[in-house]
Amino acid sequence: MTLLAKVRQSMTLTNFDMPRIFEAMSNATPPRPEYRLDIQGLRGIAILLVVFYHSGILFRGGYVGVDVFFVISGFVITSSLLRRLQANERFGLIEFYGRRIRRLLPALAAMLVVVLGMSTWLSTIAARSQTIGTGLSATFSMANLYLYRIRSDGYFVQSEKANALIHTWSLSIEEQFYLLFPLLILISIWVARQIRRHPVTTLKFLSFGVGIVSLVLCIAVSSVGFDNLPTMIRNGLGTSVIDRRFAFYLPFTRAWEFLAGVWLATFHWQSAAVSTRRYQSFVGVGFIAASALFFSEATRYPGIFALLPVVGASLVIDSRNDTNLIGNILSSPYLRWLGDRSYGWYLWHWPVIQFVHPFAPGSRLVAVCAGFAALIPAMLSYRFLENPLRKLRVWRTPRRMALLISLSLTLPIVAIASTRDLAPELGSHLGATMACEYGNLQNLSPTGNCTIPISNSVGQAVLIGDSHAGHLSEAFVKAAHANQLDATIAVNGNNPYLFVTWDIQQTRESYPFKSLEIMRTTRPRVVVIAQSVYNTGAPEGVRWADQFIPILQQLEEMRIPVVVVAANLVPGLKPRDCSPFQIFLDVCPANQQASTDKLLEDRKQRLEEEHRAIAEVDNSVLMDAAPILCPATSCSIYRDGKWWWRDSSHLSIFASQSLIPLLTERIREALLLPIGK
Repeated sequence: MTLLAKVRQSMTLTNFDMPRIFEAMSNATPPRPEYRLDIQGLRGIAILLVVFYHSGILFRGGYVGVDVFFVISGFVITSSLLRRLQANERFGLIEFYGRRIRRLLPALAAMLVVVLGMSTWLSTIAARSQTIGTGLSATFSMANLYLYRIRSDGYFVQSEKANALIHTWSLSIEEQFYLLFPLLILISIWVARQIRRHPVTTLKFLSFGVGIVSLVLCIAVSSVGFDNLPTMIRNGLGTSVIDRRFAFYLPFTRAWEFLAGVWLATFHWQSAAVSTRRYQSFVGVGFIAASALFFSEATRYPGIFALLPVVGASLVIDSRNDTNLIGNILSSPYLRWLGDRSYGWYLWHWPVIQFVHPFAPGSRLVAVCAGFAALIPAMLSYRFLENPLRKLRVWRTPRRMALLISLSLTLPIVAIASTRDLAPELGSHLGATMACEYGNLQNLSPTGNCTIPISNSVGQAVLIGDSHAGHLSEAFVKAAHANQLDATIAVNGNNPYLFVTWDIQQTRESYPFKSLEIMRTTRPRVVVIAQSVYNTGAPEGVRWADQFIPILQQLEEMRIPVVVVAANLVPGLKPRDCSPFQIFLDVCPANQQASTDKLLEDRKQRLEEEHRAIAEVDNSVLMDAAPILCPATSCSIYRDGKWWWRDSSHLSIFASQSLIPLLTERIREALLLPIGK
């Protein structure tokens, strides 16, 4: 029977029985060894680069180790497929996915369960929610999509790196590749049938073509990006811009790295002298080393720069030589030992580094020790999970496979449900959780989503300003309700509630001006204004009060009373950068005493400006929370088992709640002002 006849016959099968589908492929490539020592050594090199990079040691561009892993994965999975077909072994889609599940999911699930459980105590308070969200997404092979869609900052942003599971983005991309790879195989067979070509030849050129498209997209997005996207794409991606984050996190721009390995596995040099392969391996290792040494977080990566480690890994793999210096090094028992355990080490190294980081922030020695300590759980994973599940036939039965899948999915979810927030007062304020801190003018509506009504209301109270208004949202809602007023939160974070008095056009386009225009219609009963000591870039001679007085005057003209909240005391400490375990041990660096006199002196000039502004109008009262926040000469950031500040300048939820009586009284006082009489 001819090759084409065999392919035609195989395409009629409904169960995709691979011996018959791929029987014609058996002579396409020469037999390849099942276990290549140099590739395992290359895995060892790749994981060392990643661990050293995450430890802050030696390799500023060590993240290229992930790209090396991608190339290896594409090559190994394709070579394994072709090798099984050459041996006429039975190979079906279920078996293909079963191998990948046994290889990846149980070890990943075990790590997720332990890390998510320990994150309650060992993750920094600021990073805990990120870790939980990423863990849930990683359970379903979507960590990269979560980090792109939900986390607006990129992988290289320092604040994101406190996430103990951020490294799972690459595992999700790899799992997505394995999910779609059989589709590429089947398309290759169908195309081969249509054009009367050899299936392996079709796979070779198809993987090359798709890879080129992916590479071009990767370079274009990393270099210039795209904006003004169609509405459907914009809604799906959650952004109006395709930028460097897209290229880094999503499989469309990473597929070419896997396909480089696929192409290698289907390609065979007919004449490759030993000397040529030796030269090739030296060049490949040089490319990888140069990437790791000279790339940094400032490199526009992946983009065109990713070609260097990908081509380097491809050259090393294709050299197929373990008799020269490079081959002997890569085939050494030490690198092979690391390569065998590279998956487990990758899983565990980053969480361990993050759990010890709060105790020694900035210490590279501690970080690298933690990274290598992660070899212990990696060895346990290799010995008791990865090897038995990969080799023992008992785990290949449908019943055992169903058990593995169900446990791999449910146990991390149980671990997530079991986590607890041990410092709830350091969580996000009410205004933030209601998404009312982003300067949306619709938030001012008395019937909108940012209004919390009360029965028998006599009017509306509005909280407005920047994030220093947002951190009062708990106190504001209770105080407004105590005065029988509906509470409306309309905060615009990172933007002071001031007029740009030296630029009339800019003032008219600003949030403060437009919000006042709306309030001319809605006529709230009282407005509470709070804001930080914000540098607005005012020209010389323009004082803070000069920008604020026109706002108070407009509200006075509307006969709306105002509570002006005095500038907050700013201790400059960050308790959310600590873990609950540090707090329990009383070693959190933020747990300090600050001088009340010093804090008051730091805001003295601003307080004088606030008094000056209020003196110019008849509709405003001042609320100064300093006596409550710092009642003694020594101001405790953490007292009575609660944090009073959530970060360097914002109050905690507990502190906000402590201001309810004071704000209630000030609102009542403002309502009694004889405005315009």
